[in-house]
Amino acid sequence: MLTNRQYEILDKVIKAKSFVSIAELANEFERSERTIQYDIEYIEFMKESLHLQIQRSKSNGIKIDCEDLSAIQQMNKATFPEVHFTKSERHLQILLHLFEAKAPVNSRMLSALVNVSRRTIVDDLKDVTEWLQEQMLTLQYVKNKGFVINGDEVSYRKAYGLITQEYVKSTNELVRKTLFEDEDMQWMRQIVLNTLEDKQYPLFQIAIDGLVIHLLIAIQRVKKHFTIEPPVEALTALMETDAFQIAQAIQVEVERHYDIDFPTSETMFIALHLLGAKKLKVGNDHVGTEELKILIHQFMERMSASLGIDLIKDTKLLNNLYLHLAPALNRLTYRFVQQNPIKQDIYAQYMEITEVITDNIWIFEELYHVDFTDDEIAYLTLHVASAIERLTQHKGRKIKIVLLCGSGIGTSQLLKERLRKIYPEFDILDAYSLYQIDESKLKQRYVDYVITTVPIELEAIKCVEVTPFLDEKDREKLNHIINKERERIAHHLTRKGLQLKQVMKPEYMATIQQKMSRNEAITEVMRPLEQAGMINAQFKKEIINKLDEFGAYMVISPHIALLHGSTEHALNGVGMTLFYFEQGVYFDHERFDPVKLMIGLATDEPQKHLTALKELSDILLDDTLRGQLLHGDLTGLKNKLTCS
Repeated sequence: MLTNRQYEILDKVIKAKSFVSIAELANEFERSERTIQYDIEYIEFMKESLHLQIQRSKSNGIKIDCEDLSAIQQMNKATFPEVHFTKSERHLQILLHLFEAKAPVNSRMLSALVNVSRRTIVDDLKDVTEWLQEQMLTLQYVKNKGFVINGDEVSYRKAYGLITQEYVKSTNELVRKTLFEDEDMQWMRQIVLNTLEDKQYPLFQIAIDGLVIHLLIAIQRVKKHFTIEPPVEALTALMETDAFQIAQAIQVEVERHYDIDFPTSETMFIALHLLGAKKLKVGNDHVGTEELKILIHQFMERMSASLGIDLIKDTKLLNNLYLHLAPALNRLTYRFVQQNPIKQDIYAQYMEITEVITDNIWIFEELYHVDFTDDEIAYLTLHVASAIERLTQHKGRKIKIVLLCGSGIGTSQLLKERLRKIYPEFDILDAYSLYQIDESKLKQRYVDYVITTVPIELEAIKCVEVTPFLDEKDREKLNHIINKERERIAHHLTRKGLQLKQVMKPEYMATIQQKMSRNEAITEVMRPLEQAGMINAQFKKEIINKLDEFGAYMVISPHIALLHGSTEHALNGVGMTLFYFEQGVYFDHERFDPVKLMIGLATDEPQKHLTALKELSDILLDDTLRGQLLHGDLTGLKNKLTCS
């Protein structure tokens, strides 16, 4: 996906049919040369999918030829990936919706709520019914209307309280500790839901969650007297919108419940959040919506490369960032700063993340002509930290599987019921027929295995063939999967904040004199970690596939690449390698090629490596040490690791 400016640059250079200088492009598009260089770098990332031939010249600039313009013409719209929920997350969302709905809820509504098929909803409702029965409640179907929860008031309130507690646990840990009690979250949800329903202003669940957290933070701002006068021009424009009227209605309820006075600035913040949430639902009602979504994708690619964590596949993070940035950019345009009451706590706990965001936030600043304050950086840090926490949780939950059957629904239902009874360790996400299977969508849902009754092989996800009746041989295969997972948990490192010297051992560093291709070099860099049992063979394949798909984004600075895969194929602990390639390795990165220094990173838990990565980043920022490494002298690094 390219931004509008990147399209215009591409169009201009193609039509020129000759070299165009960076200075000329910077002057025409009124952007810095750094921004234009970044735009061109991203166009280079997309050159294969867009069928481009690109030539670079230090003195003349850039020349682009394209034999087939159809690929460029088709790539005209950003599409945010849909949010995918695990089975337990679906149950939580379904129960919350049922408890908080004022009318019966049908399966079509629930299917749209959690983005799965109605057949999957039927299975989910069985589990929901069992849970409600344990709470002395029932799930009743009202003919032609939908489902409602029935039971005495005491049981109803107790069960709703339990579900709300689970919902609270899904929020960021630092937010939970510093901002609210469980009862605050429950009250705030009710205020928001009742107001939105009364005013007929529907929002996605993810937008409602964001608004609830926003209001809890706002209360802390008011209590600490962090208030300012809003710009008259912006306030006047907002007061004409439905969102401002709804914000005022929410303000009244919050003031009544918490006995505080909300200033006009906070009402304005709520209205901006509501407007941003509405644009997420109706993607084409605003000129800048798609542009912002594309920039968020590109921003997260850079964040993923710098942190060594694959954040780009966290659909909740992408959507939450849009919900935050849409109103934030509007506020910053008017220099309307939203102070963060827990800024110091955020900077102390997530120092590495704040530094990486600060290094990359210019992507938004230069396009929108705004300056992100420390307070705004802290808000963005919370979103990224929450995503990392979710990735950590993914590693400890049930084994995620989907079923693939070639002989119809009856076979899949039989297999599903047998698996549910025998193997509670499995989280059965869905069932597919052979023609429905799509590996890319399975990856987005973090599927571990495909349990299939027909022969099939996928590129990255292991397929286990069984019979619908699960005979002894089938059970041996499935028992092996479960035992393997238990072993992983038994050997799982619980220690946080590992130092660089703990993960980059002397035997993980080497100099390579012979010439190698990119893929050969990646294999060599990852070999020590594979031999140590930290990664499986799929890890390096995943790196290669991502570089083929997204371009050379893992090349983080001149002649340096940080290679990393997802935690999915990391088996045990954290490891980092460092290899110097005397003859250089070419990644098709025309600014930073050839790569001389390649760092390999593997971690079985997203947060473990951040301290070590921060130490490595400091070393690479040291001109002397970086110069030594780029000339093949590893002595200074080894001495530093020994002494630290």
